[in-house]
Parts: sequence; C-alpha cells; structure tokens
Amino acid sequence: MHGTTLDKHSARRSSGNNDATRSAKGTGIIAGIAFVKKRGGPQGYERFLQRLTQQERTILEGLITPMMQFDEALLQHMVHAIVDEFLDGNPERSAELGRFIIEDGLSSMYRMFRKMGDPTKTIAGAGRIWQLYHSVGSLQVYDLEPKSARIRLTYPYLDLPFCRMTAGMFIASLEQSSAQTVRIAHEKCVAKGDRYCQYHLTWK
Repeated sequence: MHGTTLDKHSARRSSGNNDATRSAKGTGIIAGIAFVKKRGGPQGYERFLQRLTQQERTILEGLITPMMQFDEALLQHMVHAIVDEFLDGNPERSAELGRFIIEDGLSSMYRMFRKMGDPTKTIAGAGRIWQLYHSVGSLQVYDLEPKSARIRLTYPYLDLPFCRMTAGMFIASLEQSSAQTVRIAHEKCVAKGDRYCQYHLTWK
C-alpha cells in the first residue's frame, strides 16, 4: 500500500532542481517530525516512516540538530508523506503543517522574529524566518503597507504542498502578532504553471 503511494507521487516529487544540495536545515526536519508525532503518536510516526525510502528513514532515526544540513529532497518527501498520511492526501491542507511550525513546532525560535502587536514588522522579517530552514531559494517581502504585503517565493523544490505549507506559516505569523481577519491571495503559483509563488496578504 505504502509503496504504491510512493510511486504515485514520484513525478511530482521530482519537480524542480533535483541535485543533492544539502541546504535544508535541521529546523524544518525537526518541525516535521514534531507535527507527525503530535498528530499520529508512535504508530502514526511508524506509518509516516514507511512512506519514505530506507535511506530517508535511516536519516530521521539518527541525530538531527537545528543547524545540520540535509538534502532538500528529504524535506520535500516528508511534506508529501505528511499530506498523504495525515491530511487526507489534500495538498491544500498543507497549510495546517505551516501553522503548526509557527504556533507550536518552532515557537521558541519564532519568538526572535515575532513583534507582538505589530504584524507589519513581523511579516517584514519573513525572509529571516525562511533562512532558518533553507540555504537556497529566496523569500522577498515588498509592497509593505500597514495592513498588507506581497511576498515572492522562489525555491527549486516549490510545488503545491510546499506552497500551501508556506502560506500557512505566513497566516500564523500574522495572527501570532495580533493580526485579525488574515486573508491570502495567490497571485502567482507554481500550481498554475508560474515559475514562483506570489502571495498578497491583507489583515486587520
């Protein structure tokens, strides 16, 4: 059953730059593991591992520290496995993983960037939050206004689940900074064939 799932998603996993650049930081790997264990407990974690390759399982069973470097493909495969095992195979629900990363999984690290009562300053620091997870790609904040901003994300492994996960992180970041009625529009998206994702965020 799990082997079939791996085969079904092999094409979408191979999108983007598929070299072995070790540029995904351990922070993202640790957050993904924390999400899985909270959602599924020990049994759910074992089911999740079965959706990965033997090499990937061996990596996750070893020592992982926040600043260690891992293949970007591992992080992408983890996101897809989480969607398949815990989010009904619906990539739109990847936003739940993004929210978890901000609200729970990395709350202690996130406090360095959160500006309570000032959502504009918080979202202005989104590029620095991106650097907690990756050494490749870029996240640019522009058209920054008191209650709105645009963000452009370029990333070799960008696909629909990763796009929606990142959107969930933006929304949770703003809400954690006292923003209300946060809305996000995907003006450009890799899921529509664009080369990058562009988000328009508004809030009250």
